[in-house]
Amino acid sequence: MYVLFDLIHDMPIAEAIYDNIKTNTIKEFIENTIPHHKITLIVTDLKDNYDYLMSRLGFEHQYCIFHLIKNINKKIKEHLNETKTKIEKKIKKNLPELNKKQLKEKVEKKLKIIKKEINLFKSIFLDLFKQKTHKDALKYIKILKYILDDFLKFFAKYLKQEFSPKYKKFLTFLKNPHKEKINSINNKTENYIGKHNAQSK
Repeated sequence: MYVLFDLIHDMPIAEAIYDNIKTNTIKEFIENTIPHHKITLIVTDLKDNYDYLMSRLGFEHQYCIFHLIKNINKKIKEHLNETKTKIEKKIKKNLPELNKKQLKEKVEKKLKIIKKEINLFKSIFLDLFKQKTHKDALKYIKILKYILDDFLKFFAKYLKQEFSPKYKKFLTFLKNPHKEKINSINNKTENYIGKHNAQSK
């Protein structure tokens, strides 16, 4: 299901259901929905082909920060689950006399420290999107690049692979004339689709 949502007027513009998600289908849907003279900026999820498509259509393009955070949280959860398993195995090996409650307490104690570290790095990264101007955000990017290797390996790897190559497209919302007009997330579209699907059941 495709939905175009007007973030300024807080309302859906159009929706359509297609059997296959293809670039040409998305292009056709947008071209048939938005008059060319009204093309300004569009916020999308993080699919790689969207940036090329928006460029062809004449849009400025903003990747959705909501989706970025969602993906980061998913990676964090995966990392914590893997780490928890490793910690449990190590403690069981070294302290086989512990009962389940004691084991759980020791695991949680170690995880608490790791979670605190993760949240610190996550907070440092997300401060990027709190910058007041596009210029300030670009300066903050330079700082992040300098300190990125100090991040936990899984976090640094994800940012290097999924964020760094297209970071400019996460900052379009700070550029004029979009600043303070365009929301940098499109979870309103997600919410709309969710409600629509719930009503259809």
